[in-house]
Amino acid sequence: MGRGTEYLEDIISYARKNEYTAIYGAGKVATGLYKDLSEAGINVACFIVTSDTGQPAEIRETTGGGYISAPVFQIDKVPHLMETGIVIGVSLGKTAGIKNKLEEYGVSNYVTLSQDYIDTILEEFKEPKLEITTVIGCAVNCRYCPQKLLSNRYWAKDREREREMSFETFRACLDKLPRNTQIYFAGMAEPFLNKECMHMIQDAVKKGYRVGVYTTCVGLGIEDCRNLVKMPIESVILHVPDEEQYARILLTEEYWEVVALLLNATKKDGSSFVDSGSCQGTPLGRFMELNNGRIRVESYLHDRAGNLPSEGVKLESCDYINGAIYCYHSGSRLDHNILLPDGTVVLCCMDYGIEHSIGNLLESSYEEIIHGKALNDIRAALKDETRRILCRKCTYAVRQ
Repeated sequence: MGRGTEYLEDIISYARKNEYTAIYGAGKVATGLYKDLSEAGINVACFIVTSDTGQPAEIRETTGGGYISAPVFQIDKVPHLMETGIVIGVSLGKTAGIKNKLEEYGVSNYVTLSQDYIDTILEEFKEPKLEITTVIGCAVNCRYCPQKLLSNRYWAKDREREREMSFETFRACLDKLPRNTQIYFAGMAEPFLNKECMHMIQDAVKKGYRVGVYTTCVGLGIEDCRNLVKMPIESVILHVPDEEQYARILLTEEYWEVVALLLNATKKDGSSFVDSGSCQGTPLGRFMELNNGRIRVESYLHDRAGNLPSEGVKLESCDYINGAIYCYHSGSRLDHNILLPDGTVVLCCMDYGIEHSIGNLLESSYEEIIHGKALNDIRAALKDETRRILCRKCTYAVRQ
């Protein structure tokens, strides 16, 4: 029995001591926990969310015994809140904000999950991951994305660096990656602003890589979209327009046609082609009408490890974290990295200031980068609080 499975036994024991049990969260961690608890005979009364905007009315999951379902309630609408034992079912990087919310409501009867147990749910975190930034200078320029910082740092010393990744650069870098690497077209800009993006996706799929796409749909045309939904894409997350217009998505009729095509598409197993949505504010009403409950839309804003000023809006952030730490997404492996258009590899999706450039795939092998001095120095700094690294201001950092 693994450490994650042993920890589940502790959660089951906790649940049995309470009159009601609820899970705070409604994403992959929460639904994975829900299935595990249900199969152990625990009746989960409901899911709790901070805001029910963009959330389904209930969550329904398939188990060996058929279907299970539980309602989703905004925290101020939870029946018997003070008599409920709450399991915080989110990634550890989001736990602090939820604890604060529970304490606002006077709730102290809650437990959190261990990283070992979360790893049993989120298998994808165990594999190396490379996010592809296909362009520098994202035209969408969402309010809560540090694009100016990225552009300034990228061109600070060399104004001739490639703005758009060429297909040749992508292929040369792809051919150096282990076959178990997850390739995500996301990175630090809208991937479809690069006209070669679909060509790159097709190449990665053809070579057998697990592929994910995070997109605002800006730059994704109808024909490319029709081709995309036929492909075995592992994960698709839509960046959703908001009522406040923080995400500066041009809402053309072609955009709405593309969104409708994506939302109506299914994978081979019959599940929704789009896994979820992410929003920088209140999801736009027209999108939510079109969505009609198909996907969950979450609004989670953080300060990108201190790289984004709050500008009067409360962003998830953390103080400097002391002691030995590790990354929630990649442990101490630190192998969830970002590829920039000229082949440069930077530490992670928080490093918009390019503080930690760890190599270049056009000049080095993947193994040389992953086991190289730059990344080894960062790994050492995870254990030494006196050494300044981006990770110590990151909401995904976890104390050991």
